[in-house]
Amino acid sequence: MAYTPFRGTLEIGATVISRPQPDLALLNVGRRDLGFDKGFPSVIDPVSAGGGPVPIVKLNDQHAFVSPDDPTALPVGTQVRVGISHPCTTLDKWRVLLVTDDDYNVIDTAATIF
Repeated sequence: MAYTPFRGTLEIGATVISRPQPDLALLNVGRRDLGFDKGFPSVIDPVSAGGGPVPIVKLNDQHAFVSPDDPTALPVGTQVRVGISHPCTTLDKWRVLLVTDDDYNVIDTAATIF
């Protein structure tokens, strides 16, 4: 049987709220919203100029610090999708998750009895 790697299915939506310097973007999510027990999460959409995730380099309670490789990427107001590193501490933070279809239309909810 062929090995199929795990594929992330839990994403957190966020917005770029500040670009205080060319190599830094701040998101409106932080430790209160995102699990970080297996490393910092990453911005998975939009992707970097190189085609990969954009790293989150620091988290405080309410903000994620992103280090984009392109100074024009992620302008203020950009909506992003953040992929988590591990679900446990993310599920601890949310009582209800929104279930979406492939176009991000909310189609259901799921209680996180964790």
